Amino acid sequence: MINSFDETIISFDDAVNHIGKITGRTRNKNVVRRWITKGVYGVSLEVIRVGREIYTSHEAINRFLNETAQSKLKKKAETRGPAASLKKAQIESQARRLGI
Repeated sequence: MINSFDETIISFDDAVNHIGKITGRTRNKNVVRRWITKGVYGVSLEVIRVGREIYTSHEAINRFLNETAQSKLKKKAETRGPAASLKKAQIESQARRLGI
């Protein structure tokens, strides 16, 4: 949750530009809006709404990017886990049979 007393609050447009500077890729406003409404890997970008205006913070953007990266790695590990170890065991077994 954004703490407006301790964090640097920025407008939605500034957030889009800030994300582009961090990631090195220009982001469309609709992509950032989707990060707010639907999220990525179960993580949503934290915002504060004042009337129709949307604000976030530099810190919230950093938390979002870090949490989505961790969630992506975790999901990747879960999908690869058993299959990768099974494949490794099969390769080792075949290597033993061949005397390698």
